[in-house]
Amino acid sequence: AEAVANFAARVAMKLRRQQSVAGYVSVFIHENPFTVERPYCPSVTVPLPVATSATPELIHYAQAGLRRIFRSGLQYKKAGVIVGDLRPEGAVQLGMFDQADPRKATLMATMDLLNARYGRDAVRLAAQGNDRAWRMRQENKSARYTTRWNELMTIG
Repeated sequence: AEAVANFAARVAMKLRRQQSVAGYVSVFIHENPFTVERPYCPSVTVPLPVATSATPELIHYAQAGLRRIFRSGLQYKKAGVIVGDLRPEGAVQLGMFDQADPRKATLMATMDLLNARYGRDAVRLAAQGNDRAWRMRQENKSARYTTRWNELMTIG
């Protein structure tokens, strides 16, 4: 659940950076295909009532989708969050009884500003966890020689 919350938060930050909103969120989880004969690999798509890029809302709907597909007792190897139905943030269609909340935009802008100033995940929601029991496998990542000057090989 923490991994899905972190992925949803990262997607929300990227949406705000490109000034977009999402109309639905999809969540998937995968069991390790090498340890079981028929791995459990479900996914679910949750339509959002109002398109958004707000971190708390995306985490809420991603967690709701995860609760629908999660089976306890299984060891999951992979999880992810995908958003779709992307639109510019100025083209949001509110429901008949919905009202735009300017405090939400201010909160997200402040959160992004603090994370930019003090480092990624300096400010995060409780659903994202405090002490991560899960880790991405960064040790398998290859160097980015063609895109990062500081990772360029030197011979000397």
